[in-house]
Amino acid sequence: MPTQVRVPGFTPSVNGLHFVNAFPHEPDVVVDAPPFGRIEIGDASNGLCGGMVATVCDVFATPGMAPPPDTAPPAQGSPLFRYIVARLIDSFDLPNAGFMKYYDWMLTSDHDIGWPPFFIRHGLAWKTIVEEWPATIRPELDAGRLCPLGLVTTASPDPTQLGQNHQVLTYGYDLDDTSNLSLLIYDPNTPPGSADDVRIGFSLADPSHTTPISHNVGIGHPIRGLFRAPYRFHDPNGLTPPPPVSFGPARGLAAAGILAARQLRLRVEPARIRSGVPTLVTVYATDADSGEPVRAAVQIGGAAVGTSGTPFAYTFFAPPAAAGAAGGAKPGARKTGGRMRAGAHALAPGFLPAYVELDVR
Repeated sequence: MPTQVRVPGFTPSVNGLHFVNAFPHEPDVVVDAPPFGRIEIGDASNGLCGGMVATVCDVFATPGMAPPPDTAPPAQGSPLFRYIVARLIDSFDLPNAGFMKYYDWMLTSDHDIGWPPFFIRHGLAWKTIVEEWPATIRPELDAGRLCPLGLVTTASPDPTQLGQNHQVLTYGYDLDDTSNLSLLIYDPNTPPGSADDVRIGFSLADPSHTTPISHNVGIGHPIRGLFRAPYRFHDPNGLTPPPPVSFGPARGLAAAGILAARQLRLRVEPARIRSGVPTLVTVYATDADSGEPVRAAVQIGGAAVGTSGTPFAYTFFAPPAAAGAAGGAKPGARKTGGRMRAGAHALAPGFLPAYVELDVR
């Protein structure tokens, strides 16, 4: 039986912000950080979608409050701008490194991989359809609550591509008898005149394989997968920003994940790895500036395998000549120019995620 659910009283053209996510080149935040002086962080022209989504949720949940009347993006330093930026930072869920979920999904295949039924690493289709939709998204909508969504649009080990992802807000859904789902969306990138017509649609029928996601969200990329984004209410009365993240000098800013002042340098032993042979692999991580060792979590194919500086056993296999969508090599390995290349990622608090290739022959 078809199902139709709406969050009562919410219409994007009425309850959303009345301007689009199009800000000029100006810093998101200017922080006094003695002894370094005033430090500019971020660039509003890269988008404040997460802050806009959280602001809309805050205002809608506040009885008697209407969205700000502004029809143009607020100026840098204005109360509304500062509120949106503060809520953007909140959406990163910094204490729990919540923004890293985007990065983990960027490293994950669209479809399941492995050797069913012995080993399966689920892809974004499974994560979206089986893990996120029934457990975290649908319950919010069925309870009459707005649900912020993180949209993953790119597949890359490059952390500088994190900004290609996007945040929107869903306020309802239609589900037909053939398991086709259509989510109703408030999109910060869509002009108010078209705000009520934004949809994201996909089938729930085959989560093990790549599932196309149709959409008319105001982004120039396909959507690979989506999940419920973190949200906690903040009282928007007077548009007073929530307390800021406690920043120390520049090192503290980097640790908060906002200013990328620290980078990891990775080295792997052995330099060459034999395909099909169990091997003790060690990934060494150091601070690129100081050369000091850093304890980092190591992942291959998006799966945790150990920590930096400590050997771990791993076996890489060359993919079969004709690997199906749900088959193939052990995650992390791919064929390149007659040899196997496998990537390892290192994640440490206060550092940008780092990537190093392993030469598998």
